[in-house]
Amino acid sequence: MMTLRQKISLIVTGIMISFLILIFGLIYFSFQTVTINQEMERIEGQAAVIREALASDVAQEVNQSQLLRAYLPTDGMIRVINDQNMAIQTITRDTELLHLTQDSKLSN
Repeated sequence: MMTLRQKISLIVTGIMISFLILIFGLIYFSFQTVTINQEMERIEGQAAVIREALASDVAQEVNQSQLLRAYLPTDGMIRVINDQNMAIQTITRDTELLHLTQDSKLSN
């Protein structure tokens, strides 16, 4: 049989553990959301720079593939798509990325 003191200790311990799990879960999901948003903004900025480079006069004089290689992320890829969302050109150093479809999402 448990004494009143043991019951109170058990209940308080359970509440504290639940509270900690809730707080750590909120911190994790907040951090994840902020990180993903920052990364998306960074990628959108890089895409805008690449679009401007492709639209510039220099792009007419240089091979488009060579120009895109200059902007290629270290462990990423550049995929040029048309208005119908079809891939026109894909440039990457990592051959595993070539197997990704346009709808694929990386899970980590």
